[in-house]
Amino acid sequence: MESIGITIQDRHHFLDGTIDTPVYRLPSGTLRVQLRLRKAIPFDLYQRIKAGLHQPQVKEIELAVSSESCDLSINEIQQYLKPILEELNLPFHGSIILEHEAINFLCTDENQEELLADGADEIASRLIIYGIPYSIATKRISANVKIEEVSRPQTSHQTFQPQQNYRRKSGKLEDYTPVLLKNITDGMENIRVKGKIFQIDNQMIKSNTTLRQTIYIHDEDDAISCLRFAEDDADQTRFNELKTGIAIEVFGNARYDKYARDINMSLKDIQVVADWMKREDNAPEKRIEFHLHTKMSEMDGVSTIEEYIQQAMDWGHEAIAISDHIGVQAFPK
Repeated sequence: MESIGITIQDRHHFLDGTIDTPVYRLPSGTLRVQLRLRKAIPFDLYQRIKAGLHQPQVKEIELAVSSESCDLSINEIQQYLKPILEELNLPFHGSIILEHEAINFLCTDENQEELLADGADEIASRLIIYGIPYSIATKRISANVKIEEVSRPQTSHQTFQPQQNYRRKSGKLEDYTPVLLKNITDGMENIRVKGKIFQIDNQMIKSNTTLRQTIYIHDEDDAISCLRFAEDDADQTRFNELKTGIAIEVFGNARYDKYARDINMSLKDIQVVADWMKREDNAPEKRIEFHLHTKMSEMDGVSTIEEYIQQAMDWGHEAIAISDHIGVQAFPK
């Protein structure tokens, strides 16, 4: 462990921790390492591990940390925040505080507050890579207010009180620009995209207090993943009502995720819409399909017999003929 920068004094950070099998990508020369720990680690330890992983053939290190909780101090979190804010071109020289599992930027300038509020989701998604599962908020303060450095507040006995003075900039949804999936590029802001859900992944973070939901949509030309978060129970229940096969319109910003190595959408809102991709059979005389493969025919079919029967009923077809390989296998469950 010493060879990658971990000393005897550091080993308590890795008790009960695991490491996924490292992935080396060619031809980019990128090494991806995923640590799964109980708590987030200090920034200087993160940097030492990353430096220790460098090898002559490795051009880039992607070191990700998944943690169950975070008890880093304000100063340690600021060390993680500094390169993130620089990369996002969000200069901030004020103070931050931790409150109700959120990092609050204390702003004295309205423009600075708006910039940070717009970048809040992006900042939070990058902190998650380091195992810091906090949301981001902004709070306006007077320029002559003195902020004293305090230790991380203990939240175990606190009762959450909504903070009405937290400000998130939002625009009218009708002002968002319609974009086709295939035309989305990194950095697009305030765009709206239509697609049909084909997969939903839910993950509880922040000690099982926040739902991180990834929604995958397609429009038969392209596909994209969309990310959103829910903290209170009502929002989590509403998020879980979303199902695959539903046509939706998503509103948000497009960004490049260097760990997924693809562009995704950071969502601000979702609306269910009519399924414009649904095909109809308006022929006066219906056809009958005599050559149909289900997913029981390897490399030839992908749908289940139930899906075919439902489609035939929707189109008014009287019958279908299943012609799977070898024999009749695709019987209903």
